Amino acid sequence: MTKKDVVDLPTQLNVEPIGFNYSEQSQKVALSSEYITRSLRNLVYATAYQITHQEYLQNAANALNISILQDNDGIVEIILPCLVPKRNKRGIRFIYGPLFEALDAFVTSKFPHFTRFEKCAICVTHMYNKTLGTWGRIRDYDNLEFKEILDAINTFILESDSGYFYNMYQETKLGDEDATHIFIMNQELFPTWLSIRQK
Repeated sequence: MTKKDVVDLPTQLNVEPIGFNYSEQSQKVALSSEYITRSLRNLVYATAYQITHQEYLQNAANALNISILQDNDGIVEIILPCLVPKRNKRGIRFIYGPLFEALDAFVTSKFPHFTRFEKCAICVTHMYNKTLGTWGRIRDYDNLEFKEILDAINTFILESDSGYFYNMYQETKLGDEDATHIFIMNQELFPTWLSIRQK
């Protein structure tokens, strides 16, 4: 790790007065915040010898309130405290490490009783904070950077991330805060799950 890796923080956020450009400016602030967080992680890795990389990311997952649950039907729900970032944005690096460690801890806690999904449905709910409105905030699904999240899920939850082994469903809802809910289930459970959601 070089000195540049440790101290390469943005010197200014370059955020213009908000005016009618709230969505764009809030995204700039959020991305700058994530960049600062990632840079501070590098600083911790370089200077804090009492904690390992893995331990730090496990603590980060707890601090971010990343949750992974499994119900009686075997459906796994992953709750991320953020929206999936747009493609080619740096935000995915902010969430990937803590998510990876949270998934590792979840599967370890279930060992040896957890069985990877072979033929499954992956259902993603993009939850937008309703108090912030919808204008300019709700994005197209094909513009979201989901690949790295799917890679982390595949490492611990799936037998394979080949399109032959899973189907994907996405939906957008309004809620009390921005979040992403990812449900993984056996394919035969999906019709009933969707019917209940739509009601």
